[in-house]
Amino acid sequence: PSLSPPPSYQCTFTNCLKAFKKLSQLQTHTRMHTGERPYPCPWPECGWRFARSDELTRHYRKHSGDRPYVCGVCGRTFARSDHLKLHSKRHV
Repeated sequence: PSLSPPPSYQCTFTNCLKAFKKLSQLQTHTRMHTGERPYPCPWPECGWRFARSDELTRHYRKHSGDRPYVCGVCGRTFARSDHLKLHSKRHV
């Protein structure tokens, strides 16, 4: 039995060659071209809007003070995983 290739969803914007396995990935990517930002920050009087829900989640930590990423060596906490990763290099 032959396997058919996975479906591909191609971006139709001029000069963009991106293709995605899932329609939802294409829809998220399309917002980069259109500027659509459907995820508003719910914090009173903030006004920021985001193209992706994960961007909103990361931003909201600035308001809430949530710092879920903990250094296993010294216990310092971070709001962003990439900041923990940079910090961890200090312990090497």
